[in-house]
Amino acid sequence: MGSRLAASLKKSGITPILTSATADTARGIERLNLADGDAVIRSVTRWMPGIVYHTGALVDLTRDFDIARKVAAANIIGTTNLLLALRQNPPVRFIYMSTEEVYGRGVLPYRENALVLPPSPYAVTKMAAEHMCRMFANEQGISVIVMRAGTMYGPGQPIHRYIAQTIVKALKNEDIPLNSGTKKRDYVYVDDVVSALVAAGEAKMPSLYEVINLGGGVRCR
Repeated sequence: MGSRLAASLKKSGITPILTSATADTARGIERLNLADGDAVIRSVTRWMPGIVYHTGALVDLTRDFDIARKVAAANIIGTTNLLLALRQNPPVRFIYMSTEEVYGRGVLPYRENALVLPPSPYAVTKMAAEHMCRMFANEQGISVIVMRAGTMYGPGQPIHRYIAQTIVKALKNEDIPLNSGTKKRDYVYVDDVVSALVAAGEAKMPSLYEVINLGGGVRCR
């Protein structure tokens, strides 16, 4: 999703500064480990971004505590380090990419004012990071938008994700693994998410802190 967001921003005349835990000089991506607070400060001081799209996260939907420390370090500490660095060079707007997972088994389609019941360590860390973003908005008086995206699909999706895996197995005439079918999701095409993120960078918002759901609005198994 990040690469498609970068391409869309470039088309709209914005020059994005791209960072990732893994550098890719061919694509203009600088290495930046968000767990390294000093490195984050140096990067923010160097570039002084006007709009920040924070889309980086460690995604693991495992429903047990084995991964809790790992996702907390990436998603809570990483987000905190970024927000602390931005206090010294405040942007105009901070956009945080969250997830529908924070709603747990809530009723679809999800509503922004619905009760959140994170079912996994990953979802808990995303919810915690949202609260850090809210504190940042209130303390700094800076516009913060949290985007809770549904289950994304489309070009560039990892092969182990359900839709990509199903397509590949069907093309190879292989058995397609199925679950109980009781879990429903709200699927959303990746370029629709990108369009929403770009629009969020330009939109006038009614308050400093806003939560917006991104999805198709349809319940699918």
